[in-house]
Amino acid sequence: MAEPSPVTKLLLAGSCACVADALTFPMDTVKVRMQMAAGGAAAAASSSSIVGTFRNIVSNEGAARLYGGLNAGLQRQFAFASIRIGFYEPVKQLYMDRLGLTAAGAGPATLMAVRLLAGITTGAMAVCAAQPTDVVKVRMQGSAGRYPSCAAAYSTIWRTEGLAGLWRGTGPSVARNAIVNCAEVVSYDTIKTYLVARLGMPNSVGTHFLAGLCSGFIATLVASPVDVVKTRLMSARPEERAGVVSVARGLYQQSGLRGFYKVFMPSFARIAGWNILMFVLYEKAKSSYGQLAELAAALPRPVMAKERQVL
Repeated sequence: MAEPSPVTKLLLAGSCACVADALTFPMDTVKVRMQMAAGGAAAAASSSSIVGTFRNIVSNEGAARLYGGLNAGLQRQFAFASIRIGFYEPVKQLYMDRLGLTAAGAGPATLMAVRLLAGITTGAMAVCAAQPTDVVKVRMQGSAGRYPSCAAAYSTIWRTEGLAGLWRGTGPSVARNAIVNCAEVVSYDTIKTYLVARLGMPNSVGTHFLAGLCSGFIATLVASPVDVVKTRLMSARPEERAGVVSVARGLYQQSGLRGFYKVFMPSFARIAGWNILMFVLYEKAKSSYGQLAELAAALPRPVMAKERQVL
């Protein structure tokens, strides 16, 4: 089957990520609200559970608020996923080629090291390219009426906080995306390979579903602490600015280690759901593209007018 080009993989990954994001966005809004409230006094009153937070948003702000920041979210997903997922395989192959390795000849530890290096690389690249979209998304999800539109959010942040405001939280975002990319993409790649090569499972939707679910759990487990700190840091107003260490210390003093995992279930529901949709759609898109490319190559080439004259 024909393999999509790196640019095609970028476009397919970004498009599939947007579909997955649109379908799971309400849960992401609930997760962000609960992360912002984690450890605070209001948490018990308004964010004690997924259902409670969901109900409060709908009753107080309207159901449409669950999709607040969707435009920024889709921009973020296309920019982030196209790079961190779409470029993962090409970057992994680049490292394999530079190191003179082959999938058959390299040992499991070496292959894992290359996968992790590729995951860290594409995760960091994604942050460098798309951090402003993440800042706007979190701000618009965090509070109703703060910004009337996505464009207004970019404009207001630029005008009041400057370039630094749009790139706020880059440090935690780099850490989070390196962790999440390794936990999501690398674990998905490793688990899928194990299921197919070692357990003999078919390279099918069911296998992709299972690998996506497992990688979603791993990603939630390892990334939740960084995700909570990143969300609270980016959602803070200018007068509430604090460093990464200060935010983490304050959260720990308020709630201990539990504060970093207080919203584990909504995070898992969001990340696992997104992973399953993303990877099932992405694998299907790559497969369909390969089949279409082979079909197009097999079609007879039309004879041009000049060629007919020669004949």
